[in-house]
Amino acid sequence: MNIERRKCDRQAVDFKIDFHCCGKGCNGNANNISTKGMFIKTRKICFPVNTHFDIYYSTNGKVLQIPVKLSRLARSEDIAGIGISFIKALKRNVSTGHTRVNA
Repeated sequence: MNIERRKCDRQAVDFKIDFHCCGKGCNGNANNISTKGMFIKTRKICFPVNTHFDIYYSTNGKVLQIPVKLSRLARSEDIAGIGISFIKALKRNVSTGHTRVNA
C-alpha cells in the first residue's frame, strides 16, 4: 500500500503563478498549497531540482514576489509540473483561513 505522508496539510487551489525559466517568462497554475510549498502545473520546466528562483502572484492589484526552491519535477501523461518549497514559510490565519508570506 502506498501511503503518502506530508509534513504539512495541503489545500487544493487554482490560481495563476508567473516565473522565469531560461530567461523567458513562464506561467502555470497552482494546484495545491501548504505553509511550506506548492505544486504548480506547468510544462515549462528547464532548471534542475534545488534551483532557487522567484514566483509572482497577483492579488488585489498587487504582485507578490515569493522566493522559492524547486523541490521536485513531475512529468507524466497525467500531470506535468513542479513542486516548490517556500524559502520563508507561509503563515496561515486560523480564523480566516488566509495564507500570507512571513516577513
